[in-house]
Amino acid sequence: MAEKVYSIHSNEVIEGDQQLAVELGNHYIALVLGTASKIAGFEYYESPDNDLAELLDHIKHDSQLLDTNYSETRLYYNLPESVLVPVGQFNTSVASELIDLAFGTAKEGRINVENVNIQPGIVNVYRSSEDWQQLINQYFRAVTKRHLISKLIEQSSANGLKVQFYKDQMIVVAKRNDQLQLARSISFSTEEDAVYHLLNICKQTAIDPAEAIIEVSGLIAEDSKTLELINKYFSKVTLQHPATSILSQQLSKYPLHYFTPFFNLLS
Repeated sequence: MAEKVYSIHSNEVIEGDQQLAVELGNHYIALVLGTASKIAGFEYYESPDNDLAELLDHIKHDSQLLDTNYSETRLYYNLPESVLVPVGQFNTSVASELIDLAFGTAKEGRINVENVNIQPGIVNVYRSSEDWQQLINQYFRAVTKRHLISKLIEQSSANGLKVQFYKDQMIVVAKRNDQLQLARSISFSTEEDAVYHLLNICKQTAIDPAEAIIEVSGLIAEDSKTLELINKYFSKVTLQHPATSILSQQLSKYPLHYFTPFFNLLS
């Protein structure tokens, strides 16, 4: 059954065109309304059954954001089946084969191809649900769709690791010598498991945990075992806070880094 987990709204008037950013994962939807510098509202819904139709119907009748006046919808898929390919080595004819080789074949699925705006150029090939396309267009207006990893790569500037935590999942972007080394979604079952994956990524990419900056944000508690272990093995850990928000009073009961991944969708 669909459930609203977080609901935060501002009563202040925001000047200028507002946009609705939507992050869609296999078991959740996050909605953020506002501009690049001011957040008008945030809602986060979960659906353990992974039933997007049920979840969207629940949001339609419950959300305070969908009926507001916004100019466009930016939708970002947080889906694990994503393959990054250097643009010079990519051929559209093998896009489906790349996904099948990495994640296995699927009876149904939509293969998407998009350019990541960095140098040298990269193509992100990912698989989404064909059934989701009609549902998304039915519930949201003026929709543009991208994969979340593409945006995170474009936003990542510092060398080291950028880590966004979700429930039982994290997205990691690794850079060394100003070059992208890795960007992927990783599932984990325990707190120790999550840190093991981070250390293994450092080993794969020749990133020194003692020297690299690691930016952490998302649904991770400050007193969690995960963050304790990250601070144990990494010397330069920073919790990434939202750049600007008018929701300071409403957000006061949450750690500042909690909703940074979602607020950054509007930047």
